[in-house]
Amino acid sequence: MTHVRLPRPLSSYFAFGEDETDGTRRRFGLYFPFRRNDDQVEGMRWVWSIDAAELERIGPEGVAQRRQVETERFVAMIEWWLRHSDNVLVGDDAIPLMVRRSRLKTLAAAPQMPPEAPPAAPAELPPDAPAAVPDPPTALPARRAM
Repeated sequence: MTHVRLPRPLSSYFAFGEDETDGTRRRFGLYFPFRRNDDQVEGMRWVWSIDAAELERIGPEGVAQRRQVETERFVAMIEWWLRHSDNVLVGDDAIPLMVRRSRLKTLAAAPQMPPEAPPAAPAELPPDAPAAVPDPPTALPARRAM
C-alpha cells in the first residue's frame, strides 16, 4: 500500500533554504509541512552542510546536484517513516494531511455533509416586539499541551 496519496510529487511540498554562512561552511535545509487530524501544522526538517574546501571543488553545479541527492534522501526518509508509523499523506491542499492508515477508511466512508444553506431572510417583526438578544460568545477550544 502506498503511504503517499498526493496529487503532486512529495518533493514539490518542500521548502528549501540556506542558513547564514560562517565562512567555513554553507548550511542548507529542506522543510516539509503537514497537518494532523486536528489541523495543527507540524513539519519535518532535513539539513546538510558543505564545507569551504568541498564547495570550491564542486562549484555551483555540485551544490545543485547535492541538493537533488539530499531531496531524494529526504523523500526516502519520509516514506520510510510513514511506513513504520502506519501513517498516510492525503489531500489536495497546499499542506498535506497526515492520518493513520486505519483512520483513512473511516474518513473515506464518512458521509459528505452538504454545504449549509444560506440563512433565511429575517421575518418582519411587529413594532412592539422586544429587541433580539445576541447569542453569548462561544468559548475558545482548549489548547493542546505540547
